[in-house]
Amino acid sequence: MADANRDPHSYKPKIEPAYWEAIRDFVRSIVTQCEGHVPYSVLDLYRATTEFSLWGWQSAGLPLDIPGLFDRSIIAYYAQVGCGQLTAAARGNRRSLLLRMAEHLSKAPSTRLPPLPASDPSVPYDRREVVSVMSWARAQSTADRRKNAHVLVCLGLGAGLSAQEIIAVRNQDITRYGPDIDIDITVASGRRRRVPMLGEFAGILPDTSEDADAFAFRPGRRTTYTNAISNFIARGNSSGVRPHTQRMRATWLVRQLNARTPLSVLFQAAGLESLDALARFERFAAPVDPDAAARFLRFAADPVARQPRQPDATSC
Repeated sequence: MADANRDPHSYKPKIEPAYWEAIRDFVRSIVTQCEGHVPYSVLDLYRATTEFSLWGWQSAGLPLDIPGLFDRSIIAYYAQVGCGQLTAAARGNRRSLLLRMAEHLSKAPSTRLPPLPASDPSVPYDRREVVSVMSWARAQSTADRRKNAHVLVCLGLGAGLSAQEIIAVRNQDITRYGPDIDIDITVASGRRRRVPMLGEFAGILPDTSEDADAFAFRPGRRTTYTNAISNFIARGNSSGVRPHTQRMRATWLVRQLNARTPLSVLFQAAGLESLDALARFERFAAPVDPDAAARFLRFAADPVARQPRQPDATSC
């Protein structure tokens, strides 16, 4: 991938060279025609056009031409079945970008497409799998890889950050307090917020204070390219359960639900756009005991009365 400071038209994706050679001229032609005419950066245009063209050429067997590939119905179909690795929101953004390009290329008026269906939530890790993920981090082959692996799982399991947020966290965004190692993570862009890290992960987060402006995960990077995590995991020890950012975030969310963290607090800390996004994870939360549920409802204004009654020692 081209560095942001270089000519964006020197973009080279991390795909098989033979595949890039097959679609390169078409991709560059499309991006050149759309540059400056749609409200997206040239790098965003290259990334989206490359993935869409590769899918069309390799998986769908479509011709690389206009309007053959850049047809609204093809784009709608691609958003539903061709980019399943993206979240529902990201798929919607990808569809919007490609539609704006198609409108410019064909000069056709836009019509509204139906909303994309929400994607199923990622399944959280169970206790055994969390232990396996932590074992994966400890089993990496070098000290540098072990450090990066621990940063990855601590930001994912300990603070519930998304992949893009983990990639963007810099050392200066990690604040440590006092001897008990309380840690807050500042998400400085996108869904801006401050997230207190779960205590057991704060206790094992490596020291990242040597260079405040460096990225916390894989600090040698100069850009926030989206494959930084997947490439790191693919090159490492493959034994046990590998970390998956969406499942780590789901695990953190469900743990907070099970801890009865107030929804308004969790909504803010998770950087969610709607309560619907949180409701999708309710299916994974532990059931509430009927007696406890009754106490929650009956004593809403009295936290002390909500607590389970202790047996009377004199009644034995």
